[in-house]
Amino acid sequence: MRLAFRTASAQDLPSIMSMVSRFAPFEEDRAWLRTIEQEYCVIFEHSEPLTLLVYHYEDEKEKLLAAMIVTLVHEWFYEELLDSHEPYTNPKLLHHLAFGRNPFVNGKEIAEANSGRGVNLLPMTLAWDRGLEDSCAAHVRQHLLHRFADRYAGNKVMRVIAEPCDSFLKKGCEESGFRLIHDYELWARKEGMLNHPSRPYLMVAEQADVFASVNSYLLRLFSYQAPVLSFTSNQQEVLLLATEGVMDAGISELLFIGPDALKARWKSIYRRAEKIIPGLLPYGEGGSRGIEKRRALLQYLKDRPEELRPHL
Repeated sequence: MRLAFRTASAQDLPSIMSMVSRFAPFEEDRAWLRTIEQEYCVIFEHSEPLTLLVYHYEDEKEKLLAAMIVTLVHEWFYEELLDSHEPYTNPKLLHHLAFGRNPFVNGKEIAEANSGRGVNLLPMTLAWDRGLEDSCAAHVRQHLLHRFADRYAGNKVMRVIAEPCDSFLKKGCEESGFRLIHDYELWARKEGMLNHPSRPYLMVAEQADVFASVNSYLLRLFSYQAPVLSFTSNQQEVLLLATEGVMDAGISELLFIGPDALKARWKSIYRRAEKIIPGLLPYGEGGSRGIEKRRALLQYLKDRPEELRPHL
């Protein structure tokens, strides 16, 4: 099976919710699923979540295999989670939104956090196709988790917060360097979920935890370096797409800019790189030399993802 990867659009939400249904506290809990879908619709309106998808082609049609929804939250919300003795982050997020306090870190706040103390990552959903065989499902999950780490590497990550909703996911978190913060035992006893397979837990991974683990996919998240080239946001847009393999025609379409405007951006990118790090790019103009410049720059960025993340 050849896996492919992309970010999601609003049209993918029904398929994602179908996969999320495997984590329903009770079998075929349609009311729970409707509530979860409504919660995500509100959350998407007030935050800038990144939804990562893994899929493959079956009979020339895209078949969704796994999904992960990730957002960034303020430090005060993390501290609230530490003090809480009841699970489920979504209702807590919505409670603050209802009272006009946004717990999500968005826009310029991300640049401020990367230039200051750092960011808190909150993976809100990790779900996969229930029809996959165990070995295949494990391969798909690992692919998605590594792409998650690649996508957020370069940010100044303070911690990753997880709320696994079963013992299987909890074990996976432990093996990756997460430590248990809350097992919600009193809540679980009260709700009759002490031995339920969908019992939730609160876990956190910080740099010391991850560095003490073996071969964790999170290691890349905690290897932060300050950016050197300090590209503008417009330049970063182009470079992010280019590092994902998008060609110039696709970049123009996705960014709603013409070929000449895109060419001007590439020239400004090369000028900045050559000025700050002389010798980084092959010398010369146009033709194959331009292709070589792009190849050299993209290779440099592959090892230095901080250059593509928001900073002040």
